[in-house]
Order: sequence, then structure tokens, then C-alpha cells
Amino acid sequence: MKKRLLIVIILLLIIGIALIAKTKFFKNDFRYAGTLEATKVDLSARLSAVIDRMDVREGDHVKAKQLVVALSC
Repeated sequence: MKKRLLIVIILLLIIGIALIAKTKFFKNDFRYAGTLEATKVDLSARLSAVIDRMDVREGDHVKAKQLVVALSC
């Protein structure tokens, strides 16, 4: 009986210490970080032309239907 009580008390202390450490060291929610890289992207135009301007650079975020390159015809 005394062994079980001692084990329960030790477990409660360990849980209490873990909760205190979590609130002290991990105040913010953890957010995952990472990088998504494309090694090759083929862009093709419907006609032959020279690039007039590029609206994005390497590493920029691109949305759907966003203009990436303007061609001078």
C-alpha cells in the first residue's frame, strides 16, 4: 500500500514538473517550419518574344493567375 502511494506521488510530481516546464519554456504554439523547393519549372509562352519584365524573383510567393513575366511582342 505504501509503495503504491509513493509511486502515485512520484508520478504526480513528474507530471507537475513537466507541465511547469511546458508553460515556462514553450509559451507559444509550435509552428512547423520548412522549405519547399522546385528544382525545375518549365515556363513556355504561346508565341516567340523577348522578356520585357519579370514581376517575381526567386523565393517570392506566387498566387494562382499572378503575372510572372511580361513579354514584348
